[in-house]
Formats: sequence, structure tokens, C-alpha cells
Amino acid sequence: MSSWAEFFNVAITGIVVVFIALVVLIIVVSIVGKIFSSLDTKKNSNSTGNDQPKVTGSPVPADTVAMEAEDGLTDEVVAAITAAIACVMTENGVTKPFRVKSIQRAGNSRNVWNMAGLLENTRPF
Repeated sequence: MSSWAEFFNVAITGIVVVFIALVVLIIVVSIVGKIFSSLDTKKNSNSTGNDQPKVTGSPVPADTVAMEAEDGLTDEVVAAITAAIACVMTENGVTKPFRVKSIQRAGNSRNVWNMAGLLENTRPF
């Protein structure tokens, strides 16, 4: 019977040690996260001074962009494309000024998924 008691003592001790280690890891990760978030906040507060570029000129009405877009594109698609461009044009948290003049499909190019499959299957070993 002493072997069973010894087994349970070792098992319970192991489980307790593992959970204590997990709690310590959680505390360490949360402290490191707070440190990095405070550093990021300081970095953003320093970079968002008066050196931000100002967007000048009159805003382009949404109808103008939608009317110049290719047939079959809804206003929602145009808005999504414009938002994607704005994300790409963002540098250091500041969006560079831009204007969407027209939206057209790329020429007779392949479908993106077709190209991904082609590249995946023809990649050298």
C-alpha cells in the first residue's frame, strides 16, 4: 500500500508544481506586456507631435469615386478598396494623403488563387 500512497504524493506534488509554474509564467508575461505597452505608449506620444502632415484640399465626394469605378462594383467594395489603400499608405501611425481617382480591374491577369496554386506546385524542392 505504501507504493500507492507514494504514487499519489508524487502525482499531486507534480500537479501543484506545474500549476504554480503556470501562475508564475502568467504573472511574468503580464508584467512584460505592461512594460512593452507603456514603452509603445511613450513612443506613440512622442511621434504624434505637431509634425503630422495635414491633409489639404477639398474632400472628394463619395459619388465621384463610385461613379468612376468599374461597372459592377458597389459602394461597399469601393469603400473596402479605399480602406485597404489607406492601411497600406499608413506609416508610423500617420496616413499619407491620397486620392482614389479610378478603380479598374488589372488586365488579363490570372486569378490570385490560381497563381498561388501554380507557385506552390512548381516551387523547386
